[in-house]
Amino acid sequence: MSKNDEPKPADVLLQKILASSAVLFHDQYNDTYIAYDGNGSNVSKVSSTKCNLWVARYGYNHFKKSITKTVVSQVIQMLEANALFDGDELPLAVRTVRNTSGLWYDLGASAVHVTKDGWAINEQPPIIFKRFPHQKPQTTPLRGGDIRSLLKYINLTSTTDQLLFLVYVVSAFIPDFPHPLLILHGVQGAGKSTPMAIMKDLIDPSSLGDGFSTPKDVFDFGQIANHHQFLYYDNLSKMEGWFSDALARAATGSSFSKRQLFKDDDDIIYSIQKTIALNGINQVVSRSDLLDRSILIHMERISPAQRKDKVSFWNGFRADKPHILGAVFDILVEARRLYPTVVLAELPRMADFARWGYAIAEAAGFSGDEFLTAYNGNIDVQHDEAIQANPVAQVIMELMKTRDEWSGTPTELYTVLEEIAIALQLNRSYGWPKDAAWLIKRLHLLIPNLIAKGIEITEARGDERTVTIRKTTDGNDSNDSKKD
Repeated sequence: MSKNDEPKPADVLLQKILASSAVLFHDQYNDTYIAYDGNGSNVSKVSSTKCNLWVARYGYNHFKKSITKTVVSQVIQMLEANALFDGDELPLAVRTVRNTSGLWYDLGASAVHVTKDGWAINEQPPIIFKRFPHQKPQTTPLRGGDIRSLLKYINLTSTTDQLLFLVYVVSAFIPDFPHPLLILHGVQGAGKSTPMAIMKDLIDPSSLGDGFSTPKDVFDFGQIANHHQFLYYDNLSKMEGWFSDALARAATGSSFSKRQLFKDDDDIIYSIQKTIALNGINQVVSRSDLLDRSILIHMERISPAQRKDKVSFWNGFRADKPHILGAVFDILVEARRLYPTVVLAELPRMADFARWGYAIAEAAGFSGDEFLTAYNGNIDVQHDEAIQANPVAQVIMELMKTRDEWSGTPTELYTVLEEIAIALQLNRSYGWPKDAAWLIKRLHLLIPNLIAKGIEITEARGDERTVTIRKTTDGNDSNDSKKD
């Protein structure tokens, strides 16, 4: 065989890799991946630095000498082509997956498998997780724990808030349904950042565990959210409208896209449904659509006698963490069994969370009805916050203090409300409409909150458009949803 007939190193190496136990595949977005051991314990993108180094090492082990970057590049290119055109499509998710075999939680290489019959650690999980460099391996969970021991590390004195918090934490381990946004607010020294850091460490440990600053735009937010199962924003003092919209979309589930760098037509698609939290001294969320998707918890300042130094605090939590994590999976086993039997008489905006919350509360040894009472009470707080945060809502409430009904054209309504807004010094507030058309748009957004406070708004179209505002009996503040 002449030298020209000898197989090229890239071809030899490619065939060796294709004949190995490694599995090449693409995910639901056509990104290409390699599972080095043929299972889900060690997976990365083919284009990653890790895969480049793995190919170089594989080549050295075969040829007993280093191979050139050109050979590595050629092999990587063919592996990507094989993964995309010949490999199976295997959907991947970050940290948690729910499929026909149960619930899976990524520990870093192994995974916890939760079914209705129990939970166990699988050392060779299926290919279902994608991983990023920032992710940390999770602590190995231990049995025999109590989820209530988590409360030792959280500054919540209200039993209602404690129940909501615990249910929220456990629910974050369950993917593929809308989770409410958790908002903690209170004075400086209330320990608002600590629950966020603890949740991140317990749910989705990461080297980026100190919370995120406000993203620069919706695409930046989409990329960050795509890399985490749980993320939080620390010490916010304000919230732009676009960010509020993005959070609302990400909580209930939405897609974000952006143009791929140095590509003319290729888009990067992020399909996101995440568990998200934020905190601040003031409650920064003002838009009713996001408040409708939120749990609001006010925190009081920690007294000097209750404070602990940082080292002893975190040492205590890390010692308890394996059993807390085990308790979460114990609860998930029972909650998965109970969930199909939970039927609520009335459903709030975040209906899936209400059903899962009922099942989780029951599984954790609380009462499902107790959870519903706490959650519905929190929804009432959301309506109050939406009213207080919106100048139009405040003026409507003032208008209806002395009457049971008002009716007129949008222009007439704007004139009446403008007079009240001037008297209350709200006419220059952020969100005050500049004309009747914008007033009607603002009213449409406020309808659920005003109905909850006993005020109904209807429109009729005849020779001219008419808006009618009337008081109802009690609103729908009292919600006695329960299990049938």
